[in-house]
Amino acid sequence: MSHDQALVDSRIERYAYFDEINRPYVEWQLDVLRRYIGRRVLEVGCGVGSVLALLSDRELLVGVDKDPEMVGHATERFRGRAAYSFVAMDMAEPSPETMRHLAARSFDTVVSINVLEHIPDDLAALRAMASLTGKQGHIALLVPAHPGLYGPYDAIDGHVRRYTRSGLVSLIRSANLEVVMVRRFNAVGAVGWWWQYKVLKRSIHGSAQFGLMTRLVPLCRWAESLVAPPFGLSLAAVCRNPA
Repeated sequence: MSHDQALVDSRIERYAYFDEINRPYVEWQLDVLRRYIGRRVLEVGCGVGSVLALLSDRELLVGVDKDPEMVGHATERFRGRAAYSFVAMDMAEPSPETMRHLAARSFDTVVSINVLEHIPDDLAALRAMASLTGKQGHIALLVPAHPGLYGPYDAIDGHVRRYTRSGLVSLIRSANLEVVMVRRFNAVGAVGWWWQYKVLKRSIHGSAQFGLMTRLVPLCRWAESLVAPPFGLSLAAVCRNPA
């Protein structure tokens, strides 16, 4: 095996490992959006396929990611499962041919979790997502919140920004979409993030931090099902094309 291939395999294994131990948190993220997710789903920024794996009862599941190695891994992971397919593309700079190919799949929902913050022209990307659903088609989003929490890990992970609630609503409306829902998500995580990256000035998190959040998920999930948090690590939003 070449050194370059070993690096690719190691990176994918790391993503797969953290996605596995982080599965309860991913389930919580997805469940905030699930009621708006239809039968024919496109995920933008699918990574190793963790989100789509939790939507296995859907009719059609297509994942796109700009990283060909991630797409290759996801394709192998779901090989033999007819509902799943994967495409290498950059939603920030989509080719007309690929967009036509995807539009022909007649999606009723686009899901994009922790992706828009990586894209300099997030408005163009959101408009491209919206063009792939029909009238009243939903776009379900989750993005990092609070620009004041922006720290070393954001920069290392390629985040261009964190969002305010008003900024996200403005972005959705600028894309000529209707706002269906916007809510703050994971207040405890916001406090932990502030402590880890703003107070302690750390630049990375590992399995210990993932493990702690995983243990806290049931309590946080229960609390936020009762009372909408006044702040959160993320913003969950659903928008749709006008009728």
